[in-house]
Amino acid sequence: MGVFDVLYDYGEYDYSSYYNGLLTDYLASHQDKFHDLFEQIAAIDNTVCLYTNFEIRCNLEALANKKIGYRDINKVPAGVMKAPYILYWKKDNNQRAILINLDSYIEAKGMYYCLSEVDNVFEKQRLELLAMYLNEDNQNNLLNSFKTLYENRKTVGAVQRKFDSQYIPNMEDMKEAAVEESTRLFDELIAALAQTEDKETKAQLIYRGVSRIFLLKKAIYVSYMTNKTLLVERHGENVVEQRRFAKAYADEVRIVPFYQLWNPESAGQNEE
Repeated sequence: MGVFDVLYDYGEYDYSSYYNGLLTDYLASHQDKFHDLFEQIAAIDNTVCLYTNFEIRCNLEALANKKIGYRDINKVPAGVMKAPYILYWKKDNNQRAILINLDSYIEAKGMYYCLSEVDNVFEKQRLELLAMYLNEDNQNNLLNSFKTLYENRKTVGAVQRKFDSQYIPNMEDMKEAAVEESTRLFDELIAALAQTEDKETKAQLIYRGVSRIFLLKKAIYVSYMTNKTLLVERHGENVVEQRRFAKAYADEVRIVPFYQLWNPESAGQNEE
């Protein structure tokens, strides 16, 4: 079963939470800030589909998630961690999908690694799924990537490597970017928590913040573990040593314990 078949059968239309169906129908019934971009894609093929707010679930028993050790992700309810958009289509004998994150490229990679891990929804379709970061300024990246994959000019892996080289050219740069992103994220989260006394609002802020940090850690750990050059040149093909380094890199991504986030002043002073 290809990625299109999985997504097409995955969910029904639900006005309250997500949409799953033809992109043209979505454009006819929704106002979206990327409306013009999606219209250009739909004009190329009116059978392209869109899935919005696709829930990201992680297999907590997977080795990578255990090594990451960010146990607070266990406290995040289902339905918090979501991919804003997944574009998907089939043409001839090819099925492809583009997973879109609106926060950062590293988080997009974290989402991809979650969804393609052992016993997860795209474990067998990982070579058909591209992870992308989308904002107002890089919309041409999505349009051009769609055209490239739609016309079967490059593999998903080749397109993904192009974006890797653009956003995270090496593991050191990736780690530094993730550490910087996690620090900014928690600073903003702690400031936002200090501005509200509503428990439900606090909970949603905390759940989303913890989820995003987990995605950063996931991206760092798995990217390190799948880097064959590092395995050979730095670790002499010693996988145990590579795993130790991968965990150490992921550990550098800043976290604040879940319980401290309920007390912004404490979170600002005492960090794990």
